[in-house]
Amino acid sequence: MYVFSFFRELAPALHLAISTDMRKWTELNKQEPVIWSNVGAKYWRDPFIIKGKDGVFHLLCTDGWESRDIIHATSTNLVDWNHQDVIPVMGGYPTARNAWAPEACLDERSGNYFIFWSSTVDAAFPGDKGKPDDYMNHRIYGSTTSDFKRFSPSKPFFDPGYNCIDASISYHDGTYLMAFKDERGENSYKPNELARKHVLVARARSLDGPWEVERRPISRTRIVDGEGNQKETWAEGPCVLFDKVSREWWIFFEYFRSHRYGGARSKDGITWQDIGDTLHFPPHAKHGTIFEVQDRAVIEALEGINLPYNEFFW
Repeated sequence: MYVFSFFRELAPALHLAISTDMRKWTELNKQEPVIWSNVGAKYWRDPFIIKGKDGVFHLLCTDGWESRDIIHATSTNLVDWNHQDVIPVMGGYPTARNAWAPEACLDERSGNYFIFWSSTVDAAFPGDKGKPDDYMNHRIYGSTTSDFKRFSPSKPFFDPGYNCIDASISYHDGTYLMAFKDERGENSYKPNELARKHVLVARARSLDGPWEVERRPISRTRIVDGEGNQKETWAEGPCVLFDKVSREWWIFFEYFRSHRYGGARSKDGITWQDIGDTLHFPPHAKHGTIFEVQDRAVIEALEGINLPYNEFFW
């Protein structure tokens, strides 16, 4: 069974759906959240779930738009969640404006977990000089932990040379594959600035890099003029995983202007097949995680809240 964790704009909390093939998804709990935030900004976005080496599931979430913290909670069955913690990941950066879309992966070399997210830090790069006050210079920052309780000092992790957010990393057979969003330009067309807003991939043999970025987007693109791309193809919130069943890389992402999900699959992480037309995600689902669950007790707990509601309530 595969599990999809996500949020909705009007219900910023943890939602869950299940699938047997990662294409057609059944939402749980009558489209109600499984758990709401009760700490920090109390406005969860971008829920990410990773299963720890001890069998415990770790949830990481964005703590609202302008928080420099992220949220952490744990569960053994994905239904009952323990105490929610606030992690001040950007506390060491006084001019940081946010900490968006936290995720984690296992560092195969050290055996520790590497947590990463995107943040804007005012005047952090030479190219920021002369930019307007509302300019965002997101890069991917990171921290290491062995237990999700003690964390190394946060530091810059990935910088392709431009504004980027929403990194997601998976590992297989000596290769780390990262998907991320090219965040250059505004979400509305702006004169003399090319808005990209597409999902790219990068590969590395080590989390420390070097990262080789593929310039060709994984998400669909359609240039309509010299100032930007068709809004309906703008994508964000990628989730990348290597599926042990199909023996392929899969990447899913949200076309946030047209409110639908897209995806691509690849045998080698280089050549990709678009599968967007075959996907059926919960309506209005946003930025989440897809992972496989094999533990029968966890599956039974999820099936216990498997009360699909076929008519969308908005």
